[in-house]
Amino acid sequence: MLIVREDDVVISGTVESGWMDTDLVTGTAARQWTLLVKTEAASAARLVTSDGKTNAFGWLPCAVTPPEPYRSNPMRGGLFGALIGQKVRISGTWCDATDASGVIQGTMIQPIAWIVVDRGVNVIVEEHGFTQAIQDADVFAFSDDTILDPLAPAVIPHHGEDRHIDVSIPFPSN
Repeated sequence: MLIVREDDVVISGTVESGWMDTDLVTGTAARQWTLLVKTEAASAARLVTSDGKTNAFGWLPCAVTPPEPYRSNPMRGGLFGALIGQKVRISGTWCDATDASGVIQGTMIQPIAWIVVDRGVNVIVEEHGFTQAIQDADVFAFSDDTILDPLAPAVIPHHGEDRHIDVSIPFPSN
């Protein structure tokens, strides 16, 4: 279960690892994407639960179930795989995650609203000798599409809602 602490938080760090979960209701493979983000110092407060526990290894799990066709092959591998090892900014709903008995286990962002992958600044010399600096970034925007048990209460904040986002990308990147 998730206990919402704050909406629209932004964290930065590096995606250390990730996995795609099987949907427990339908048994279909690889619906939810979970990324483990090693947070930068400015985002470290998001690792501390409301009862004072700190997430292991300085990692913040961030999860979302993208809509079809992005959550399934052939698209999921390329999109999901491109995030591993990258410096990112992620926005979403910051929550305490509990076990089945309600004991807080750690913090996480679920669902992810957007991800910006900073690919850095490249210098391009054009044909006529003019030089330009180009900021290269990938932007992912999500609306959670988790299949929920119709007999259970909704457990994912903002599930199925239309969400509107604003993303700014500083230039040059920090």
